[in-house]
Amino acid sequence: LSRLALTLPASPPTPSLPRPSPPIGTAVTHEWRRRRKPSTPPPHSVIAASGSSSSSNPSSPTASPGGSSSASEVEGDPLVQFIVMRRDLEKEMHWPTGALISQACHACVSIIWTTATDEQTAHYVHDRMHKVVKEVKDEKALLECSRHLETSGVVHKLWIEMPENIPTCIATKPYPHSFLFPLFKKLRLYK
Repeated sequence: LSRLALTLPASPPTPSLPRPSPPIGTAVTHEWRRRRKPSTPPPHSVIAASGSSSSSNPSSPTASPGGSSSASEVEGDPLVQFIVMRRDLEKEMHWPTGALISQACHACVSIIWTTATDEQTAHYVHDRMHKVVKEVKDEKALLECSRHLETSGVVHKLWIEMPENIPTCIATKPYPHSFLFPLFKKLRLYK
């Protein structure tokens, strides 16, 4: 038998990874993430400098509270999305945790998709995407919360699970924390 020499062409060098990994055994925490500063500004800072909203109607999908939207406003007052879940779905109706998480995800994706052309939503999806999850006691309290948000001019999605027709949660459009926090201050964190 003769031996055949198989020669492969040289492969190009593997590019280095753009983001460093944490040291082995180090928990990936927000502290570690904050230490890594990007070398170029995030894309949302360019958007904030070039565009502004002239509408002062907060229920308009492109308006911001107060009628203005600037880079300093976004940086000084973080954009946040509030989610309100029904506690009775877990405690009394015994929904599994995965089903509850799915409901919150459905509501969040729906409102982000609905407000995709909104300047604040664009900032939000290109930044850290802060979320606060609150709870209400039952369906009646969830519907009351939705009505309160409507009268306050907050764009939100009341997610209704189909075909059962069960209102399960609310997700707001991203707004500055200072605008949303007073509206949800009395609700407890979902734990």
